[in-house]
Amino acid sequence: MTQRSAGPAHRLVELLTDRGQMIAIAQSLTGGLASLRLTQAEGTGDVFVAGIVCYQSVAKHQLLSAGPVISRQCAAEMAEGAAVRFDSDVAVASTGVADPDAQEHQPVGTVRIAWTIGGLTDAVCLHLPDGDADQVREHAAAAGFDLASVVLEATSEKADAS
Repeated sequence: MTQRSAGPAHRLVELLTDRGQMIAIAQSLTGGLASLRLTQAEGTGDVFVAGIVCYQSVAKHQLLSAGPVISRQCAAEMAEGAAVRFDSDVAVASTGVADPDAQEHQPVGTVRIAWTIGGLTDAVCLHLPDGDADQVREHAAAAGFDLASVVLEATSEKADAS
């Protein structure tokens, strides 16, 4: 089943298109799924610069200058690194635990999602329901799109109110 015309990725693509902005994605936990889901939304070719998958810590550090894995800091640095590396207006990043075993004392379902929009970066920690790894990845990708959309809408509302 494709998610061509609905869902969080489509909403994000519409917002980016309306604003004339470009997005990059940095992923670990989703292993490329976020990029796939974004490309399934109509109009992605006009707004999607690139996606990068950095699964191991050394890759996160070398390619995105990201620090400790599965941390707020790591997710934020991944988003900032993607925005800089790909010269995008918006970047979304995810790191976390989808595997059946805890990692770095973080339980399965722990997800850190960060976004960089207009030079401002923030991150959240989500505790997704304990399910199989594919469910955690799907939820994490959708949550990243949802969070970026909410921030884009909020920044648009602030600009409109000024």
